[in-house]
Amino acid sequence: MKLQHSFAIAFFLIAVVLSIVINLASLANLERTLIKETSDILVADAESKADALEGYLSGLEEEAELLKNSGEVIRLLKEEVIFDEAVMKRNIGEKTRIASKEIENYIKAHPKMTLKDLQESEEFKKLAVQPIGNDGYTALFDSDTLITGFHKEERRIGYDSHDFALTFPELLNLFEENSRKGSSEGFYRIDEENGSVAYKYGSFAKIPVRTADGLSLSVAITAYNKEYNVIKAKSDHLNNLVKEKGYSSLLLIKREGDVVYAEGEPAILGTNLNWEENRESGFSRNYFKTLETGGLSFYGPFIEGYGELYPKISVIVPVRDSGDLLGYACMVKEMDELFEIVKDVKGLKETGESYLINKDLILISPLRDGKFDIMVQSIDNENSKNCFEEKSPESSHAVEKATLYLDYTGGEDIGTYVEIPRIGWCLLAEMDKSEAVDVPVEDMTDKHIYFSIVAILILTIIGFFLGKHIDNKCAGKGIRGYLAGEGQKGTIFSNLKLSDSAGIALAFLIAYFFLVTLFFQGWMKPAVYDEISDLSTTFVLILLFFYGFKLKSLSARLFIILGSSLAILDKLVQVVLEEYINTFGYISAFYWVPGAVIGFAGLILIFLGSKEELK
Repeated sequence: MKLQHSFAIAFFLIAVVLSIVINLASLANLERTLIKETSDILVADAESKADALEGYLSGLEEEAELLKNSGEVIRLLKEEVIFDEAVMKRNIGEKTRIASKEIENYIKAHPKMTLKDLQESEEFKKLAVQPIGNDGYTALFDSDTLITGFHKEERRIGYDSHDFALTFPELLNLFEENSRKGSSEGFYRIDEENGSVAYKYGSFAKIPVRTADGLSLSVAITAYNKEYNVIKAKSDHLNNLVKEKGYSSLLLIKREGDVVYAEGEPAILGTNLNWEENRESGFSRNYFKTLETGGLSFYGPFIEGYGELYPKISVIVPVRDSGDLLGYACMVKEMDELFEIVKDVKGLKETGESYLINKDLILISPLRDGKFDIMVQSIDNENSKNCFEEKSPESSHAVEKATLYLDYTGGEDIGTYVEIPRIGWCLLAEMDKSEAVDVPVEDMTDKHIYFSIVAILILTIIGFFLGKHIDNKCAGKGIRGYLAGEGQKGTIFSNLKLSDSAGIALAFLIAYFFLVTLFFQGWMKPAVYDEISDLSTTFVLILLFFYGFKLKSLSARLFIILGSSLAILDKLVQVVLEEYINTFGYISAFYWVPGAVIGFAGLILIFLGSKEELK
């Protein structure tokens, strides 16, 4: 077989093997590439929305700063507070409605529980006996017999309210009216232990369901009227401000925690944020944050009233006059504007979404599919936990890329996060991995096949003509004769000058580096400085390859040429691997092994060739 045919077959087989390896590597890297592209999309989306959220909160902060310096607010906080019967009735009436509904729901959920069972249930006792104000409370009694079943004082359990006929006749009238009509409310006189006289307000309501043993229970709420004090003065300026800014409500709070003024008349007006009944409310939580920090604070989301569905956010700011703390101004807004920012899914395909969680990892904004209730569902995954991990002061509050993690269904998601530190939230952006890597693989495969066919054809032709050239050059003496320079004029390399060799080497390396980095150019800039050492070494090895053809000793010539060829191949492969790492950040150590073996073998051959030449 002629050398040209042997070279054609050899180059064909090499081209086939290289095409298979390249195509497999390309398909394997396709998923990583697509994940990187999705990561960039999610990070950009999260950062953009976080900036919008921060901008919104900054706007609220500016409004709060203006409010605290308002002469109208300072004037109102200096006003005298007085008892307001209407405020008390509205507040206690709302408490009665809430308590009766909670008790009704519990009995419905436990239809087999008798009065005795309920009295033994600690869970039910917390519903039946609740604090109201400083000294008020809720209690439960039999609607028909008026015998108390639940009371904050153990000695009152089993007490017959008919015994109030002589001591508290107004109170007995409220019990009896409730039995007849299903509800009652009013004031009654009470003698204090110190001999003074006080007035309490009572509100009663029947529970519309019976216990398992057929008892009809009623809830009773009592509270002192001295506890519900407000500012009687009104402000057209603040009323107009609420309408103009779209606040849900605007509150003024005395420094002791008394809510004394409100635009929007929330149920908390007239109460104190230190009362136990208010401790879990969003208003109280924000109030205590302000006490702790001594400055402006945000809190949210929270539900302002029982039965409300839309959450709100509040900002509280201290109000001072000549350095003296008068109290606090509180602005409350619904979170609809914030939700509009977060739920925008433009550019996030079919499964991409963003949402907010708090530091308890509770969902606080709607999901795209609406499957889970906000302020109820826990979002417990790697992405959410990473957001609130302690970070160094120098680190960014946002990640630079998305990560893969398991979602609540066990499927893989790609996600990123941005912390909103001033309010204790985290914005999460994520997408199903399956959608991120969903591409027309058939189209990609077709392109690889066409590329492979062309590459195989070109390399085969190159091999054919190279073999033919060697046959012609060395009069049929083959590759050994070519390397030995046994042709009429020697090989094309043996006559090269050093400057020509250097020029060829430099041109080849520039072209090679350009082609390799061009392949990765779609993702990021090439790592020029990282490749200088490898390219410099390769330049020297190419000069050594050309120099090998000038050696007198045939064995030294063969060792040097083959050894430098293997070492050059190792360095060229390293350039590709390092560009891959620069693009994707990781590659298995396995891919470095073949090149390392080839490079080591090349160095051994160069050493042997040098030894032969020195003999």
